Amino acid sequence: MTLRSLIVVTAVTAAVVAGRTGSAWPSRLDTALADSSLTPAAADSALTPAAADTVLAGTTLVGAKAALPDTALARVTFPAFGTEPGREVGHLGLVGRVGRGVANFGSDVWAVVSGPFRSPTSLMWTGAALGVASILYTNDQAILDAAVRNRNEQGMKQVVDAGQKVEPLGLMGRTNPYYMGALAAGYVLNVPPMRTVALEILESHMIAGGVRNVAKIVVGRHHPYDNQGPYAFEFGVGTSFPSGHTSVGYELATILTMNTHSVPVGVASYGLATALAVQRVESRNHWASDVFVAGVYGTLIAHTVVKQHNMRERQQRHGPPYVIVPDIGDDGRLGIRVTTRF
Repeated sequence: MTLRSLIVVTAVTAAVVAGRTGSAWPSRLDTALADSSLTPAAADSALTPAAADTVLAGTTLVGAKAALPDTALARVTFPAFGTEPGREVGHLGLVGRVGRGVANFGSDVWAVVSGPFRSPTSLMWTGAALGVASILYTNDQAILDAAVRNRNEQGMKQVVDAGQKVEPLGLMGRTNPYYMGALAAGYVLNVPPMRTVALEILESHMIAGGVRNVAKIVVGRHHPYDNQGPYAFEFGVGTSFPSGHTSVGYELATILTMNTHSVPVGVASYGLATALAVQRVESRNHWASDVFVAGVYGTLIAHTVVKQHNMRERQQRHGPPYVIVPDIGDDGRLGIRVTTRF
């Protein structure tokens, strides 16, 4: 890796650590109802205005008061269903950690695969992205010609120069060792932001890299520098679609933005990712549709990975977002109380 690339990576890591340690981690939520030995009376007293009850037994449950004698109720314990709060990874052995890591990775992959089709809104955005990609595909040659023709224009030159400076970050084979080092240092020095961000980058790269490597072989699109036009495809030979550099750029931009919660960091990181995408077209390495699709799926994968990590962190710190406990109504009927936290 070049010195310039190392400096960029170091700056990125420093920005993340500074931004994350300077801001609060997810606020602590009320966890009283996550106790595995709650009684109905305890459940009633533990409710806060931030909790919402859903009754599933067909009867309005207002607490366990009249149905059974207090002495009988005192002997009854009701287990709460959900992820056990406070169960840290550090309490697991090596085999347990590996098993949990594999399970989490599988869960994240499924979240990425199912994300574009999970809801009507997701389907709408997926359709919009495909529509834009189709428009770019039909105009790939014209866009390439315009980029090459205007490469010496002042504005275009500045954008391309910025993309050229961050281009080394797109070479995962050179940058991943640094992220692995940051991950190890985060564990050894007990710096949660460092290990979290490094792990999210590595996981995003792994998932996106798998998607990219399969797509390159299956699609087999030739690069612009092959001089065969934008519609030349050869299975297992062409490697233009999608753009790996662009995907990596948008993965890093998304992870930095979501972890620092900083508008300036978001504007700068996404701006550099876009400059990198423009540079990939201007240098005749990729077509416009190649970089657009790579930017979309790179952003989607990184966004999903960060959300999945945040969800697991909340569950480890505060318990699950819901708690299910049996409850007994005033008429003695057994019901179920589902409590969610906002």
